[in-house]
Amino acid sequence: MFKTLAGFAFAKRSVYGQHSKLMKVSRMPKIAIIGAGLAGLSCAREIALAARPEMDIAVYDKSRGIGGRMATRYAGAYEFDHGAQYFTSGSDRFGAFLAEQTGQGHVLQWPEKIQRIGGASARDAVRYVSAPRMNTLCKAMAEPLETVLNTRISGLERAGDGWHLQDEAGNRMARLIMSSAPCPPRK
Repeated sequence: MFKTLAGFAFAKRSVYGQHSKLMKVSRMPKIAIIGAGLAGLSCAREIALAARPEMDIAVYDKSRGIGGRMATRYAGAYEFDHGAQYFTSGSDRFGAFLAEQTGQGHVLQWPEKIQRIGGASARDAVRYVSAPRMNTLCKAMAEPLETVLNTRISGLERAGDGWHLQDEAGNRMARLIMSSAPCPPRK
């Protein structure tokens, strides 16, 4: 199956949206989203749901996998989740989305109660985890989207009615940009 994105045609290699470059085409995505974690993918999903079918969205991430801080690492025969321990819903809309994802088996309620030392209290909220791995929810959210992994966007520059996104391979173009990438650490 071929899809176009950011000037290239891609063949889908897995169910989680990783792609390989095949051939150059001349097409500019209308929206570039930087960051393939929960925030970036939620933004891409909302835009895709509200957009016309021809709306072209590209999600870029510097990592080799989807998920951002909802990460699963692999070491030989072992795997472990790190980053976010759990997440909560701050809105009815996201809560409805989580209920849908729970029904599909991508999310579980975390049954453990948080205990604090020294009398500090924990907010009484329903906590969720992605299952069976912490990155499963993000991978499911990325499935219908065009994602470009291993691509660090190092600069943005206004160019006419669009933007140049600089990466190690050169420039990519987009009409609109949204970034969910964290700010660089202070030195």
